Amino acid sequence: LETDDYIVVNKKAGVFSQVDPQGLSITEQLKYYYKQAHTELAIGVKVGVSNRLDRNTSGIIISGKTLPMIQALNKSIMEKQATKLYRTIVAGRITTELILKNFISKDSTTNKVEVGSDGDAYIETIIRPIQHSYAYTEVEVELITGKTHQIRAHLASISHPVIGDTKYGNQTINAYMRKKYGLKHQLLHSYHYKLFL
Repeated sequence: LETDDYIVVNKKAGVFSQVDPQGLSITEQLKYYYKQAHTELAIGVKVGVSNRLDRNTSGIIISGKTLPMIQALNKSIMEKQATKLYRTIVAGRITTELILKNFISKDSTTNKVEVGSDGDAYIETIIRPIQHSYAYTEVEVELITGKTHQIRAHLASISHPVIGDTKYGNQTINAYMRKKYGLKHQLLHSYHYKLFL
C-alpha cells in the first residue's frame, strides 16, 4: 500500500527492519524502490521505518514519505496511540482471553529478555484465542506496550511458547515442526496496525 504520505510494507520473516550488517533490510529495499521509481522524497526526509519487527517476525512495516507524516507516525507510536495486533500459533490450549501484566529485563550480552515481577520495564499483552486443537492454539495478540521480544517472552512465561521460536520456544516441538513441515521461522505475524494521528 502506498500513498503520497506513507508506504506500508509486508515484511517477510528473516528480513531486518532496519539496516544491519547481517543482511538486507526493509530500509535498504525502500531506498532501492524509490531510486528505481525515480521518486524524490521531500527535502530533509530520510528513508526509514516508524515501527520495527524482530527479524523472524513477518508483517506490517510503515515508512513515512513526508516530514509531517514521519513526525505524526513517530509521535503516535511513542505515545502509544496505536492498535497493534498479531497472529500466532502457540503450544498448548488457550480457551479464554488472557491479560498478561508483568515486568521485563533485557540481557544485552545474550539479546534475550526475562519476564518477572522485578524487571526493569512494565509490559502488558492481551491474548485472544481464535481456534485450538488438542496441542496448539491460534491466537490474536494485542500489544498494549511494545518492548523487545515482548510477545514471545510473555507467551513463553505462561508455558505457551510461539511455534518456531528458537530463542524462547519449545525446542522439541520446533524440531518436530521443522522435520514435518519444513518450518524455518517463528509463526508470528503483525497483521493489523491502526494509528490515531
